[in-house]
Amino acid sequence: MKARKFSVQAHFFCGLMGEAIYALVRAQRLRQESLCMQRDGDNTQTPAALLSDAGLFARHAFLLACNALENSAYTILANSGNLSSSLAEDIDRLSTLNKFEVFALSHGKTIDRGDDRYAKLKQVIKCRNDFVHPKGLSVQIHSDPEKAEARLSGGREYPVAFDFIEVDQVASMIGDILRFVAWVVFDVCGFSPSEGAKLINGKIKWWIIDFHDAQNLWKYDLRSLGNFEDIKVTTIERIAPPNRRPASQRRVRTVRKGDGR
Repeated sequence: MKARKFSVQAHFFCGLMGEAIYALVRAQRLRQESLCMQRDGDNTQTPAALLSDAGLFARHAFLLACNALENSAYTILANSGNLSSSLAEDIDRLSTLNKFEVFALSHGKTIDRGDDRYAKLKQVIKCRNDFVHPKGLSVQIHSDPEKAEARLSGGREYPVAFDFIEVDQVASMIGDILRFVAWVVFDVCGFSPSEGAKLINGKIKWWIIDFHDAQNLWKYDLRSLGNFEDIKVTTIERIAPPNRRPASQRRVRTVRKGDGR
């Protein structure tokens, strides 16, 4: 019997960013649990192990969020109109920020390079480039409390090495990505929530409960992840306490309004 084949969309913004936020929320919970154990006088290796795991999730979150940013920069242009293969190839050679600027220009708008959102995204991209093209360097570690040196820019601390990236730094940079994408699509170019979300994500609608957690923790601008007024959460199953729940054990079932199930 011949196997059937089908295709699904891959590398979509809300999916990549969703996994990034999922990992970031877990990093935050692991860090909080580690700090609580230290305050309670736990002298075992457990707090250090939890903190190490938090760093792993934070690094994963940052790289996925940067992938989501790269994806959105190309996708909004591709979804704005039919691109020939040669034009798509030329556009793909542009820098991420230039792609957003071309998108704005194609809709008769310009991006203000002096805006704080533009400046902060430049710093995020600089970190991403430094981390994926690493060079040997030494990092100073400050004690009491233990903390790696950071690079200051615009009143914000940025990590100098991927190995020592901190949860708070990742949370800020993911927030900067979300804020920039939403600003360009919805505020600068004036797209409605549904039109803008379709430009960014195509026909994909994907929502996880961690988006609400992230919004509560960091006040993220989630407009770029889609308009989900036609989706409601009917079941949220928590299998273990939040700070101990394995990554695969949180499930949300969604149905569309009007579906009688």
